[in-house]
Amino acid sequence: MEKASEARRTVAALDRLQSDVVLELVGVSRDTLCVLLWQSPMAKVAPKLGVDARTLKRICELYNVPTPPQGYWSTRPDRRSIRMFKA
Repeated sequence: MEKASEARRTVAALDRLQSDVVLELVGVSRDTLCVLLWQSPMAKVAPKLGVDARTLKRICELYNVPTPPQGYWSTRPDRRSIRMFKA
């Protein structure tokens, strides 16, 4: 039981560190970035944050920010799969 709670604390600490780094790089928290990327395409979000789309994609990969799969925005809205994710 102790090891499980210690693991949860470690994961929470890592999440905070990732969020802090993302905040420093793009100016919004990791959770906010996740929401923005699921609301509109990365190519539209990146200029608003002052970074290149490729740079934003790399930041998302490095800091485990969930993003829509490739082709998500080119499919009709009623055909898009609804995915559960943890921000």
